[in-house]
Amino acid sequence: MDVPDLEKDSTLRNPFIVRDGMLVSLGAPEGHLITDAVYQNYEIEVEYRFAGEPGNCGLLVNASAPRALYEMFPKSIEVQMMHENAGDFWCIVEDIETTDMEQRRGPKENWGITEGKERRIKILPIAPRILWANGIK
Repeated sequence: MDVPDLEKDSTLRNPFIVRDGMLVSLGAPEGHLITDAVYQNYEIEVEYRFAGEPGNCGLLVNASAPRALYEMFPKSIEVQMMHENAGDFWCIVEDIETTDMEQRRGPKENWGITEGKERRIKILPIAPRILWANGIK
């Protein structure tokens, strides 16, 4: 567990708990769960929901150097699960490329991997017929 505010004040609550066999993030203080294990060619399946008001969360993949951005986020790629932005990617001192980059990220001269740069790679909308074919409406 990497929670910078806990280092400053050890009386703060643990923001990660297990409840009914599920990992629950309480949201504050902010932090990350990190493993030292090395993985490759992996798939991650995540089910998530917001118990109250929709909020912000994400899954950081390919994480390496801790606290590389804002003295909080490890060098990684964030798979965004934030309300209304789920499916987008955020570059955190790490970069990726995919198809239609300018449509997803804007003009190339603005791209970057640190604060002040265009780090968000938007998911392109999927045609409704594809969603319906998969039972999603």
